[in-house]
Amino acid sequence: MGKTCCILACIVLLQMSYYCLAIKYSTTLETDKSALLALKSHITLDPVNILTENWTNSSSVCRWIGVTCGVRHNRVIALDISNMNLSGAVPPQLGNLSFPVSLDFSFNLFSGVLPQQLSFLHRLKYISFRVNKLSGEIPPWLGLLTKLEYFSLRNNSFTGSIPTSVSNLTNLRDLDFCFNSLQGSIPEDMGRLHNRQDLVIQENRLSRHIPSSIFNMPTLEVIAFTGNELSGSLPSDMCTHLPFLQGIYLAKNQLSGEILSRAIPLEIGNLQNLAGFSIPLSIFNISSLQLLHLNRNELSGNLPKDVANLTELKILYISYNKLTGDLQREIGKFYQLEELGLEFNHLSGLIPPEFFNMSNLQILALTGNGLTGGFPRNLDYGLPALEHLGLGSNYFNEAIPGFIANCSKLRIIALNFNKFTGSVPYFFGNLRLLISREPPN
Repeated sequence: MGKTCCILACIVLLQMSYYCLAIKYSTTLETDKSALLALKSHITLDPVNILTENWTNSSSVCRWIGVTCGVRHNRVIALDISNMNLSGAVPPQLGNLSFPVSLDFSFNLFSGVLPQQLSFLHRLKYISFRVNKLSGEIPPWLGLLTKLEYFSLRNNSFTGSIPTSVSNLTNLRDLDFCFNSLQGSIPEDMGRLHNRQDLVIQENRLSRHIPSSIFNMPTLEVIAFTGNELSGSLPSDMCTHLPFLQGIYLAKNQLSGEILSRAIPLEIGNLQNLAGFSIPLSIFNISSLQLLHLNRNELSGNLPKDVANLTELKILYISYNKLTGDLQREIGKFYQLEELGLEFNHLSGLIPPEFFNMSNLQILALTGNGLTGGFPRNLDYGLPALEHLGLGSNYFNEAIPGFIANCSKLRIIALNFNKFTGSVPYFFGNLRLLISREPPN
């Protein structure tokens, strides 16, 4: 008898639980609706009336544009209002959504700060507020959203430092804080994020050194800190734990030292997957390298001859540095090279004749150095693909080079501030694609 009563009691409890859950889900869908209507009320500009005409009481919230409901619980699980040119603020009521796994507000004009109530959305895996006008500091409560896999605040107006709580997001794969006004240092604890694939914090005002822990994140494919104020040296073992690295971008910082200094880790040569980077490294064993970009640092010393090993290189830029010495003849072996930029350094001597073997070269930018002398004569070859030739602000002191006659694709040419002799060559009249500084009559 007692056993039967126990079974009956359990059945009753299960029925009551089911009833309570049914009530819960029906009421919380109304809560979801209220939260979204609060968002609608915070929209100050809806240029094509998407929310104005669609988010109404005449239809179910699950049928609203940009809203996705789950099949299992009939609750809002995703909100995508990207690319709608909406203006307004992110309301705190959004924190009342209990089931969303994705929020996408990207490519709008939302302003103000991110409300703390968003920290209640503990199921979130994807958040994008990229390309808006949000401001304030990146909130420390971000670290409570431990299921996050993707988080972007790209192209906003965030200030302050990167909160250390970011290191709690151990499931994070992609992080993008580019084009803000973040200051301070990169948190050392970010090295704990061992699932991250992309670490992208370009065009901010970050300073100090790059934490060595960053180079202990084995899943990293891209490290991008271009356009900050980072300084100091790179760790000697930076390549040991980065087997999948494909790109390192550190241009426009305050890195210093010679290209072949002992401070530059030679281990970078073991990164066989690397396809592009922008730091001063000994990378001459990376046969697949196609892009080398070192612009706007404080690099000094000579160009190393071993750079000739990068035979697949298509783009080489080391402009706006303090390089000295002669141009290396070995660069002429870059038969795949399309763009060569060595502007505004302290290079001297002649342009080697080997440079004119690069038949795929489209940009040759050598302006602002101390190059001298003339050019090889009687060339049967040249630079037939050349579109941009920059030789200004040097010390060339012979006739304007004849190889230009074969450069029928030239659009831009700079020969100013030199000591060229003789007259302007007749073949200039055949360069029909040259861009004039003044519109034709």
